[in-house]
Amino acid sequence: MGRRGPGAKPARAAPIPAAKPVRRRAGGATRAERVIRWCEGLTITSGAYAGRKLRLKSWQKDILRRIYAEGPGGRRPVRTALISMGRKSGKTTLCAALALCHLVGPEAVPRGQVVSAAADRGQAGILYAELRAFALTDPAIADRLVFRDFNKTVEDVVTGSTFAALSADHRKAHGLSPTVAICDEVAQWRGRELLDALQTGQGAHAEPLLLAISTRSPDPDNPLEEMIRYAAQVDDGTIEDPTFTAAIYSAPLEADPWAEDTWRAANPDADEVRIADIRVQAMQARRLPSREPAFRAYSLNQPVTAEERFIGPADWDEGGAGHGCLRGRVPCRAGRRADAQGPEAAAEGDRATGQHRRPLRRLLRLSQVQGHG
Repeated sequence: MGRRGPGAKPARAAPIPAAKPVRRRAGGATRAERVIRWCEGLTITSGAYAGRKLRLKSWQKDILRRIYAEGPGGRRPVRTALISMGRKSGKTTLCAALALCHLVGPEAVPRGQVVSAAADRGQAGILYAELRAFALTDPAIADRLVFRDFNKTVEDVVTGSTFAALSADHRKAHGLSPTVAICDEVAQWRGRELLDALQTGQGAHAEPLLLAISTRSPDPDNPLEEMIRYAAQVDDGTIEDPTFTAAIYSAPLEADPWAEDTWRAANPDADEVRIADIRVQAMQARRLPSREPAFRAYSLNQPVTAEERFIGPADWDEGGAGHGCLRGRVPCRAGRRADAQGPEAAAEGDRATGQHRRPLRRLLRLSQVQGHG
């Protein structure tokens, strides 16, 4: 393995042969199956399954078969792929395995550029760390790679291909010509300049790939939500685009957020470890309304804001109908007096103005008990 840091020199290890263009293998295996088998040869290094070989889930195999489907001449038609689902569903693990596959595996090309882009440097480094961990467990892979942690780049001394982790600064993407671009948590990106810079930089390659992974965004104008709407049009046949494919798992907004079937809608093939974790999050979110928005956004992958709220969405909707009897009867206010300096000052202010401070829902229930509801 080569030295790390500025001025690092490539290792003088016996290089393993560079990957040849993949078409078909003996036994009838497709290009997609070869990618799947290569990824499943990697070793997991953290979490409940550390030390075991990676075993791709059904949804992961399904999206890989669509991405690496072969068209005329054995070429890969798909240039853009979108994956959206709840957090901790294996998106980052899959993308790290694919990045390594395009760097040193069967999808590697001479002097290829593999990049991962995220909203900030820390997020971009997550995929770099996962790729590095995968590589270091396999001596045949590690011996041909030079890691530079200070700028989160990797170089393959056999093919000359490189990997780089970028933050969401579109100016850094200009001049790049990525063969593979992995866009992490696009919902957190501000604008689409980086996405456009990466896509337009791929035009010089015969088989480029842009893979976007993210939970959903509450902003309908976010690039991710635009891609999801485009995916729906491709899926229903409104638009014919063989270069685009998507796997979107999002719980319906009207579904019961506390039902296990709803959890699985956004977390396909979730194992017992993941379901147990979601169950704990659901229990806490159900008891603490301030946690419900984050639970819906990240665990159920719904296009809602994850910001905390004083009143949960369900309670707010419930309190907004059927209580016109209170209009003109009882002055009600929600929130805290801006001019109050504490409980005593607030109480004094209320007495001075003749207003009463009571929780809104308590007043609603009181009106119903008194026969006004």
